[in-house]
This record gives sequence, C-alpha cells and structure tokens, in this order.
Amino acid sequence: MGRRKLAPREKAKRVVEGRWQAAGKCVRLRVRGASMGEALPDGTPIDVQFSEKPVLRRGTVVYLRRGDQRVAHRLVARFGPLCLERGDATRYPRLCLCSSIIGIVRPAQEGGDAPNPVGSRDSADA
Repeated sequence: MGRRKLAPREKAKRVVEGRWQAAGKCVRLRVRGASMGEALPDGTPIDVQFSEKPVLRRGTVVYLRRGDQRVAHRLVARFGPLCLERGDATRYPRLCLCSSIIGIVRPAQEGGDAPNPVGSRDSADA
C-alpha cells in the first residue's frame, strides 16, 4: 500500500504551513470546538507560532496535523519520535508523531499584531 494521495486543498495547506514553519511565522487563528475546555473555549482567538523544530515541553499547548485536520491540544508526554497529546476536556490522550506538531499555541494578545495572512476562515479544531 502506498501513501494516501492528498486532496489539492490539503496540499496547498501543507505548502503554506511549510513556508510559515520555515519563516517562524506567528498566525492568529480562532478555536473551533470544545476539546480544550475552559483553557481555550470555542471561538477563542489564539496565536500559533509556527516552527520547523518547536520546543516540546510537557504541558505546552501545541498545534498539530491530524490527517486533514489541524488540532490545538496539550502535550502530555514525549517518547523519542512519538508524543501523547490530549484536549483538556477529553478523557484519553492520543499518540502522534512529534513531526506532526507544527507550532506552539499561545493565547492571543489583546491588541496584538499577529497577522492572519489567510483570512478569518482559518481555525484550529480544539
């Protein structure tokens, strides 16, 4: 079996994210979903600091690829190339590749200047 072929929109999303990672771009997004509970409620603006090699510490909220979704969850543990991540309001952690983590999430600063170059439609599924 070969790798799954990416849809054109997913390919474009990955290209843009790759450029943001390489440039260390900070992008303002809005949380969509309730998996982060009170820490990041639905509709909360967040700043995602993209990085090719984000510093991964336990307890940090990370932005990661999960299939064709992007998710903001808390890092629970790291085991070499593998990580455990979990939403604060979810019961069980999920295993992911550390390489799927493409940025670090921070609460958006009021009056901050983190631009969102792709428009207001972008959001992080929490």
